[in-house]
Amino acid sequence: MFLRKHAPFDGLDESGLRSAAEAARELRAVAGSVIIRQGGEPSPSLFVIVDGSVDVVADGRVLDVMGEGDVFGHMSLVTQEEPVATIRAREETVCLTLDHESASQVLGTRAGASFITESLRRRFDELAAASHEQPIRTVDSTVGSLIRGPALECDPFTSVGQAARAMAEARASAAIVNTAGGIGIVTDVDLRIKVLAEGRDASTPVGEIASSPASTVDEDVLAAEALFQMVQGGFHHLPVVSAAGEVVGIVSETDVIGFGNDSPFAIRSAIERADDRAACIEAARRLPDSVVALVDAGVDAVHIGHIVGATMDVLTRRLLALAFDEQGPPPVAWAWLAFGSLGRREQALHTDQDHGLAYQGTTADEERLDPYFAAVAEFVTQGLQDAGIPRCTGNMMATSGGLRRSVEGWENQLAAWTGKHERHASEIVAVVFDFRQVAGTLEIAPILDRIVRGAAADAGLMRRLAAQALEHEPPAGHLRGFVVKGSGEHAGSLDLKHGGIVPITDIARFHAVAAGISAHRTLDRLRIASDVGQIDEATRAGLHDAFTLLWQLRLERQVHCVRERTPPDDFVDPNALTPVRRKGLREAFRVIARSQRGLSLLV
Repeated sequence: MFLRKHAPFDGLDESGLRSAAEAARELRAVAGSVIIRQGGEPSPSLFVIVDGSVDVVADGRVLDVMGEGDVFGHMSLVTQEEPVATIRAREETVCLTLDHESASQVLGTRAGASFITESLRRRFDELAAASHEQPIRTVDSTVGSLIRGPALECDPFTSVGQAARAMAEARASAAIVNTAGGIGIVTDVDLRIKVLAEGRDASTPVGEIASSPASTVDEDVLAAEALFQMVQGGFHHLPVVSAAGEVVGIVSETDVIGFGNDSPFAIRSAIERADDRAACIEAARRLPDSVVALVDAGVDAVHIGHIVGATMDVLTRRLLALAFDEQGPPPVAWAWLAFGSLGRREQALHTDQDHGLAYQGTTADEERLDPYFAAVAEFVTQGLQDAGIPRCTGNMMATSGGLRRSVEGWENQLAAWTGKHERHASEIVAVVFDFRQVAGTLEIAPILDRIVRGAAADAGLMRRLAAQALEHEPPAGHLRGFVVKGSGEHAGSLDLKHGGIVPITDIARFHAVAAGISAHRTLDRLRIASDVGQIDEATRAGLHDAFTLLWQLRLERQVHCVRERTPPDDFVDPNALTPVRRKGLREAFRVIARSQRGLSLLV
């Protein structure tokens, strides 16, 4: 019986348990639906989650995620006061409900009284912790909910003087400019840099300095996603548009997450303004503190990985520019490539370098061109190392001749790697298949895309990729649900990276390659693989949730290390986790194990 496994029902006698089971009714909630509303009517029932999960939301902030076996609604039911939080279905969720009378019988027992006491204790702890927190962040809200008022708009023939006065009167830092090319935007920064700094007259039409077409964001997008869009594009403002394509407002970096010296915007700006290598590295070394702030702000862990990756891209591009200042202009077109986790933009604070360099030409040109690009590669690699990103121990870097080649050399090398039936070659292929072009004008991506898309035809390569996805087993055992490190520095801990994150990325890569997909991010690969029928939706959803949870735990662990001034790592003590998170982690490992069993048939 399901109820017997979970508090407070696990403490009932057989008669009480049978009565509760007979009184229980099933409730199904679709994803996004509100089951209990903060400040609304008292809860009519006690709810027990049978399948799925719910968000616990207070004042627009997600405080917790509850899953199978968790109980909610009981405090409001007992006190008959308005709920202090909204309970919203995170996915399609099934609950058992007990009405007021039946729930009172359960909660009136010794087990029920203990359950209520424990619930109150947790609530008091949460309130005490909340009293020391920073103001509620907005990253879990939609962009539309952050709009403070209608956007200030002007036509492109308005003078910059008039636009500046209108912005000052409206206390706005940006205005929409309706140009022939679409939605444009002008900001206070534009007025300083493009008008004052360049000595333009106040009569200059604002259309001459507006950015058009501007990057926009839909009003129903989460603020966390808008944050990544801002960091990736280097934008400080985004026009917000409705489903009909009409501008409904403007959000700034301050609206989304606030502003400070350790914000990703400030770090990006400092890197881009750096006049030399030392200043560039000094700015980049503030990244760990920025990640701490993002985690504290409640930004989704996967989005944080994307933001870290975008910041590393900015650092790489600035180091490349400084390298060219030192070495002279590049002799031919070139491309800097990110591989592995950086190629997927899934970066944490415990990471290393994986990159390569391609340049225009044939293998006959390499002897003449390679010394120049070898020096550039060393400059950038050393700069990244000095910024806190260590060199790859496997030498998967542009400083290696095998990953610094002409276009023809890259095609020949990839053909050699994919054709070799050995483990090392397969490992290199897997890392390179997660490529992304970071900088340069050389059109290398179409060539690599073609190779990735055609790899499914190589049965031997697909078997090797499947075998690689089975190499790391999730630490799910019978003793307390986990298999932990038995000795050494991390004894008693779980390796979240190799025990969970790496297997999921390997599984996603296999299915993407098998489906001829050239997408690079893990969750995108899973989604598209599901869309084309390569995997079923239940597998995709399970791996998605597992990946998200593992990333959250990983980043929280690394933030703890930053605060303790110790090197970040990927190891957590399962006994230090809350019961809900231990339960979620066990289920995540089970999902990974089930997916690996399916792949084992192909090896």
